[in-house]
Amino acid sequence: LVSLSPDTSYRYRLRTSAGRLLAEGTFTTAPPPLARAITFAATSDSGWPGGAEAQVAQAIRGSSPTPELLLHAGDVVYPSGGREGYGPWLFEPFAQVIDRAPVFPAIGNHDLETERGTPWTEAFLTPANNAERSERYYSFDWGNIHFIALDSHDTDRSAPASPASNVCPAGVGGAMYQW
Repeated sequence: LVSLSPDTSYRYRLRTSAGRLLAEGTFTTAPPPLARAITFAATSDSGWPGGAEAQVAQAIRGSSPTPELLLHAGDVVYPSGGREGYGPWLFEPFAQVIDRAPVFPAIGNHDLETERGTPWTEAFLTPANNAERSERYYSFDWGNIHFIALDSHDTDRSAPASPASNVCPAGVGGAMYQW
């Protein structure tokens, strides 16, 4: 979606190509900087079979004010990031949260164990606003906050061998470090 106004609520309907309604709801776009305070929720390690996902989602839904976005700090699906786990351990228990609040995930080491994280990249669309256009690390602004999601496991984040200062010269260190 492009050309949306900041801090504005939009109603949506998601349909199949045959016209069958899959979902509908509302979402609100990010406020501009200095507009107002924001509220967000954060979770991680949510995908344990028999885990507490439903209770966590219920607590987030019942919080006041309602979170505008959900941060997920990784390990979405245990034990190995398999495709079959995203429905029962994220999308179903958190359905009434993510139908109105976007999810901004970081990839965790367990998410990478199946096909080097392919199910994670299929489940999420991230800004991929780094030089590599990798979805595995990115940043975004929401109101006054600049959020950064890093891949602390698989992306080259190496620093220069002997940095002379805290400034990294171009071409030295890994791609994520440079970014």
